[in-house]
Amino acid sequence: MGRIRMKLAIRKELTSGISLMVISAMLWFMVPFHIPDTGGVNNAQLFPRMVIVAMFVLASIMTVSVLIKKNDEILELDLKKELKIIIFILGLFVYVFLLDKIGFIPSAVLIGFMTLFYYKTSRKLYIYMTGFIICVYVLFTYALGVQLPSAW
Repeated sequence: MGRIRMKLAIRKELTSGISLMVISAMLWFMVPFHIPDTGGVNNAQLFPRMVIVAMFVLASIMTVSVLIKKNDEILELDLKKELKIIIFILGLFVYVFLLDKIGFIPSAVLIGFMTLFYYKTSRKLYIYMTGFIICVYVLFTYALGVQLPSAW
């Protein structure tokens, strides 16, 4: 039985172009859910949609040019080395999901601790991070009047 190969070869520009096309298509359909349509031609959705269309067009041009020229750089990723950053990115998604569920302070403390653990910092910074998050919450909620997800 052979060893499992933990390397992944990616065509850099082709992957970027296709990814940006998919992201811009998703954003196009997400705009109506996040920005209300006020009616008329010049509404609040106009500028974001223009940016999304420009992003899609540029990504399409990049993808087609890579396919025609066939001069794309191949990037080889060692998945063992990249595992930490993949876990970190998944942690960011968990943070966004937990923000409304458990509140700002616990979810921000979790993402802060995860970041400090990722960068292997001293334990003293964990205390400072918690204090900083509480200060940010108090500053935004009470001093600036910005509504954040519930504290707890």
